[in-house]
Amino acid sequence: MMSSLTTIHTLLYIGAAQGFLLGIVLLTVPRRNLTANRLLAVLLLLFSTMMVLHVQAEISADPARDSGSLHHGEIWFLLFGPLFFLYARALTEESFRWTWKDFTHLLPFAFGLAASVSAGTLQRGDPAQRFWEVSLLAIMVCQAFVYLSLVLRLLRRHQKKVRDNYSSLERVSLRWLWFITIAFVVFWPVALVVELFKDNPHEWNAVLLLWAGFMYLMSYMSLRQPEVFQGLSTREPDGPTAEKRKYQKSRLSKEEAEVQYGKLQDLMVSGRPYLDCNLTLSSLSRRMGISVHHLSQIINQQGGRNFFEFVNAYRVEEARRLLEDSRSDHLTIAAVGFESGFSSVSSFNAVFRRACGSTPSRYRLAHRNTA
Repeated sequence: MMSSLTTIHTLLYIGAAQGFLLGIVLLTVPRRNLTANRLLAVLLLLFSTMMVLHVQAEISADPARDSGSLHHGEIWFLLFGPLFFLYARALTEESFRWTWKDFTHLLPFAFGLAASVSAGTLQRGDPAQRFWEVSLLAIMVCQAFVYLSLVLRLLRRHQKKVRDNYSSLERVSLRWLWFITIAFVVFWPVALVVELFKDNPHEWNAVLLLWAGFMYLMSYMSLRQPEVFQGLSTREPDGPTAEKRKYQKSRLSKEEAEVQYGKLQDLMVSGRPYLDCNLTLSSLSRRMGISVHHLSQIINQQGGRNFFEFVNAYRVEEARRLLEDSRSDHLTIAAVGFESGFSSVSSFNAVFRRACGSTPSRYRLAHRNTA
């Protein structure tokens, strides 16, 4: 028992060290989106500290201590939801700036801390103590669901915004934020079940071991996805915000929109800008000589799709042409995707299969069998 507990403590120390290291990197590496990096660093440092304090408390604790009550260390979990939500906002809202209103998200933590201190002054077994503990646990559960809902709404909204501005999603991938959200979904129910049904305080080790594993995965993902350090951005580089607001207030007539859509189709056929895997709504609008807002309106209203779908439809047609042409047999499937403007094999396969109902390799094989 003691040996296994020592092993668990060692793993928790290692997980905490991992979190401290990544948190320090996020605080010191001079990359863009500093607000998001700092919020993530605070989250990592906070939970790494909690793990260290938990292990130290277990080592020095009286085995006969009460195992059925909430302790001060668990109150810090009330900071995770608000900080996680603000981190998601900093990643998905380019205009995000920390304001005094954001401090209202910390009110549940302040209440929880006060409740914990009040419950700690009462005698063990006092009904008031149990009331405070149940109230605090209810707040933790409600807060988890509220902030999960808010973050999921942010993700859906940002995903639409990305597809309206980018033709390739790899460099603005939301996988990192989805990963953290899924981990959050797993982490909170496990913590709740352990808190409700634990028989001894050592069962909290399972929760913290889960968090330590999350630390390892977080470090791994940070190496795989540079946007963890750089942040996500949908900022367009083609002019000041005031000019965009002016265009947004303008009206584009139906006749003019039809003319511009015809010009856009001609450009896509003759200039083949879709072959640029980094093509954005902004760069295409410059080639068209119209505003970003008007181009987006034309694609949405005249084409009936968003920018991502519009551009990748041309890429799929280019890929089909190459796959059907026997003179392109020397090209691998990956090469066909890159030649068609896709930025990765995975995105090529996913988009092509969604459009044609089969993978590129099966499409090529089927065409050869019917040729």
